[in-house]
Amino acid sequence: MVVGTTKIAVLASLVAASSGQVGVSQKTDGPVTLTLVAEHGVVKPGGVTTLGLLFDMKPAWHVYWDGQNDTGQPPKFAAVRMPPGFEVGSWQWPAPTRKVLDGGILDYIYEKRAMVLVPVRVPKDAKEGEEHTLSFDVEWMQCADECQFASAKVEVKVRVGAEPGPSDDRIVKAREALPKDAGKDVLVRVSGNRASIRVDGASRLTFMPEQGSRVVGNALEGGTRAGDRLDLELGGGAELPVKGFLSIERSGKLVETVRVVAGGSPGREPDGKEPRKGKK
Repeated sequence: MVVGTTKIAVLASLVAASSGQVGVSQKTDGPVTLTLVAEHGVVKPGGVTTLGLLFDMKPAWHVYWDGQNDTGQPPKFAAVRMPPGFEVGSWQWPAPTRKVLDGGILDYIYEKRAMVLVPVRVPKDAKEGEEHTLSFDVEWMQCADECQFASAKVEVKVRVGAEPGPSDDRIVKAREALPKDAGKDVLVRVSGNRASIRVDGASRLTFMPEQGSRVVGNALEGGTRAGDRLDLELGGGAELPVKGFLSIERSGKLVETVRVVAGGSPGREPDGKEPRKGKK
């Protein structure tokens, strides 16, 4: 794999939609276009809106999930700039695709299009009529036959009003597609350095471990298997949970991807992330 470094030129265009949304769409001239989308162009004091980082990739190109990749690096949010009192929650990642390269390299990737979401709480004392700029510095790795490092500053403007404006359909669809917490039909057992996952009636199970999960030592050979059971070999400290996305196939078709969290020390926060606040 050849890795080069590319600094992407960023073009900004101000968009004012008739719905009342005001935003800045950031595009690149490379193989990946990055756009920051606000769910609501008008936000309510004390309310929560959602921002979405939309990655559009040209054919054959991909970016990486925030999981236990062998080589790929996920997008990094190098700087978060929020107005005073605005609070940023935890990033919410869509389900990736498992990709095995020559030499037994295992990565988890996004192709074509992917949107990463993050909730933002508006301060209760925000004044109606105010306009605020929310921005991120984003760095990511984009790969096809070779890999490049790219970066961009993206920003979106929102206006404070008595009631939130209409929701952007792209955010709504991305939220609906996020993996839900596993239900009672997903049976997970963690014992020492082993874990088993069982889903009655499944024709294939695929487990994709997140960052912050115990290491899955047999992810390449044992991370996906035909049938209704997976057996995982675990590394790392037992205080960490086993957490990640589980794709479930029935009759040879993918029916859902759910989020699994099991084991770990009692009371340990699975993500361990506190909301970030804009500086006063």
